[in-house]
Amino acid sequence: MLILLFIVRGTFTFASSYATNWVATKLVMDLRNQMFQKLITLPTPYYDNISSGAVIANIAFNVTQVTGAATNVVTVLVRDSFTVLGLLAWMFYLNWKLSLIALVVAPLVALTVRVFSKRLRQTAIARSMPWAM
Repeated sequence: MLILLFIVRGTFTFASSYATNWVATKLVMDLRNQMFQKLITLPTPYYDNISSGAVIANIAFNVTQVTGAATNVVTVLVRDSFTVLGLLAWMFYLNWKLSLIALVVAPLVALTVRVFSKRLRQTAIARSMPWAM
């Protein structure tokens, strides 16, 4: 069973990496095509005022950086969502009554922590910098 679990995990890891790289490559290509279409419609004086290195950097490097950041955000969002859903399923499997109680109480605890942390932060600022208040 453990070997099967590792095989399934490896397969899903490969598939997700392949899909992420495919989407990232397609996104880079689309962004570069759109930037090129915009560059060929710009007037000639634009190119007199900007260096060719800046134009190339925008097409080559900046697009790749933006795409990498966007892909990373989506990957983390999807992975963390599945992790939360899996942990919730595990909680309900272990003890569904306690899980329901925890899900009802958790928002109340979060709200209480938020209110008190805001007050504590204001108090700490007032004590450390009395002239700022």
